[in-house]
Amino acid sequence: MKYQTLAKSPVLFGRFTGLTVQEFDRLSLKLKPLWDKAETERLSRDNRQRQIGGGRKYKISSFEDKLLLILMFYKLYLTFEMLGFLFFDLDKSCISRLISRLEPVFSKRLKLPEIKRDRDKPISTVEELLELYPKMQEFISDATEQEIPRPKDKRKRKKYYSGKKKRHTVKTQLTIERGTGQIFELSSPYAGSVHDYTIFKQTRLPDKLSANSRLYLDKGYDGVKRDFPGHNIAIPKKANRWHKLSGKDRFENRKIGQKRIEVEHSILKCKRFKILHQIYRHSLKDYGLRFKNIAGLVNFKIQNTIKQLNQTANVGQLAVTVA
Repeated sequence: MKYQTLAKSPVLFGRFTGLTVQEFDRLSLKLKPLWDKAETERLSRDNRQRQIGGGRKYKISSFEDKLLLILMFYKLYLTFEMLGFLFFDLDKSCISRLISRLEPVFSKRLKLPEIKRDRDKPISTVEELLELYPKMQEFISDATEQEIPRPKDKRKRKKYYSGKKKRHTVKTQLTIERGTGQIFELSSPYAGSVHDYTIFKQTRLPDKLSANSRLYLDKGYDGVKRDFPGHNIAIPKKANRWHKLSGKDRFENRKIGQKRIEVEHSILKCKRFKILHQIYRHSLKDYGLRFKNIAGLVNFKIQNTIKQLNQTANVGQLAVTVA
């Protein structure tokens, strides 16, 4: 399996990597300097016994082929044995070692955008918020679960068992920007038995958001307005035996649901990479890093799409001006 060969078939390339050939080339140009720097630091470390140039060489010499390897691992979630068979008949230990060296390079370049607060004083009313920030940022947050193999230890089985999914899972909270769908924040992985709102409270998500932002949540986060006063949070109203929803309440709930659907789309984009969709077979210590790398890939694709749309719009405006 080589990049030059697979790139001749753009359809297969997208199915194998999750990126177009053009996106792959842009990503390769951004990552190769970081890979070269990381390798130089690794080979020149103080406790290394061999001189630079000594030791075994990579059988996968091209950086494009190395990048293709890790993208196929994320997109198709093949076993290391299968990847070794496809890439120059390598042993699974070589594949594992190479992926473990590539993943930190991914995380350095594909960082999630930072959310910066520009005001510490709480805002008491919506009118004050709109007056201070007429162009208000909006975020949507939700949690997603992924199945893991049934733990052998009895305590871990109880810890990771999700009553919602009726299986053992690991859970992650995502926060996206409404409109673009870019992923701004990911929580650390939690056991499946932990409630979504417990993760929300432990991560203190509203305190991380900008003061001019509005956050949309689902009904599972009941009590958020009591626990986080002074934050602009929208949550659907829940009916109970003493209070039935009015027509206005149902209308408002539909409006919030129509906005919240974007976070489901972003979760879907992440889970198109099979490593986040199938049963996660590997150690959970690497799960958070891999989820962030894939979130970075999703953001990378979104940013490229936005750039292309802006370039197309600029070309159209120029053509109208010339005409």
